[in-house]
Amino acid sequence: GIVFLYTFCNNVPAASLNYYLLNNIGITYTFIYFISVLYPLFLAFGLPLWKRLIGRVGWLKTFAISELTLFPTYVMYSFVTKNNYLWLWFTLRLMQHFFGIGAGVSNANMLYINLPKEDQTNYSAFHTLATNVAAFLGMMAGTGFIAAFPDLALRLLGTEFTNVQVLLWVQAAGSLLLPLFIFKFLPHITPDEE
Repeated sequence: GIVFLYTFCNNVPAASLNYYLLNNIGITYTFIYFISVLYPLFLAFGLPLWKRLIGRVGWLKTFAISELTLFPTYVMYSFVTKNNYLWLWFTLRLMQHFFGIGAGVSNANMLYINLPKEDQTNYSAFHTLATNVAAFLGMMAGTGFIAAFPDLALRLLGTEFTNVQVLLWVQAAGSLLLPLFIFKFLPHITPDEE
């Protein structure tokens, strides 16, 4: 359930975000890929820190902490405009590179946290199916929202927000609510000591 909701929320803006960045904001492919190329550097230097946190607090808490640290970056993302993307988008993407390491590593290992010893192949196949269905449903929900509200323009805090920016709020809400859910139900979802 955790992985399903995480995957769903992260994929809600996925189908339209690059189009929005390229065509509405004016960010170039070169700039987008330059930022992406920096991720291995963040991984090389940040992974030891996140591994220490995993060792101290466990996979679930690390995942929740990482998602909470990503929450402000998704909100910031919704404020990116043609006038501020050089500093705001650049800054938030670098923050996402660092904070996303914890979520990425934890999410990749979520399958194994409560995996029973028997029928592991069936559970692994179900996990793969569930994450792909969640990604599909997230993208379809985002695409459906854009189709339903193609000219959406909400004015808030002196900024006009379009449909794609609203989808980033859905991603932000997921990165806030899912960790709160994990912390609330941690005793129930933490595996028993063997």
